[in-house]
Amino acid sequence: MRLTSIDDYISGKSFSNSLKVKISQPEKEILYRMEFIEDLVKKTGIIHLGFADHIEVIEKKIEKNIWFHSRLLQCTSRCVGIDINKSATDFVRSKLNISDVFSIDISKEELPATITDSHFKYLILGELIEHIDNPVFFLQLIRNKFKHLVDEIVITAPNALRWNNLKFVFKQTELINSDHRYWFTPYTLSKILFQAGYKDMEFYMVESFKPEKHSYFKSYLYKKYPGLRNTIIIKARF
Repeated sequence: MRLTSIDDYISGKSFSNSLKVKISQPEKEILYRMEFIEDLVKKTGIIHLGFADHIEVIEKKIEKNIWFHSRLLQCTSRCVGIDINKSATDFVRSKLNISDVFSIDISKEELPATITDSHFKYLILGELIEHIDNPVFFLQLIRNKFKHLVDEIVITAPNALRWNNLKFVFKQTELINSDHRYWFTPYTLSKILFQAGYKDMEFYMVESFKPEKHSYFKSYLYKKYPGLRNTIIIKARF
């Protein structure tokens, strides 16, 4: 979906302290994060920023087919991995024999020629923006670094309106990853992308993983009210 009808609010030209934003409508199928992005980037060249993981879980995730970088490698024409974690990057290169990966602090270091001499369709920023202290500054940094190399950015982020959040409110509880700084909505995620200089935002409400056990209740809930799904995917042009 696009929030085109409220561009003036996202840009700051207009203001409302009770703005109503349509974020979803009933859907016949539930969208899932990895499968959705795999379909989006199929046979294209991409950069996967923050691709690694904690070393101790990478091989376990590969066994379960949920280490996202390995899945992206199988469906893209080229998938470059960039991560600030040198030990994880070295592990991926030496133990998993994945060569097109780089340990780079993009705030301080230049990109190698093997990246800058190419052009890519997408930059994938998955499950990362919620860990960043200053997301607007970080997105500006990414835009300045990659705007001549990449067409579009794809971000996944935790949905503040997700069903689990609502459910735990009735238990007087917040359920959260203790390293997260932020929850997002389609509007607030669009707002920070605009502030960072991106345009043509388009978002999708998705579930993080396909469930091992089918639940008729959740299936009905997430199809009728996609805004209750766990994750937001937002796509924008550099």
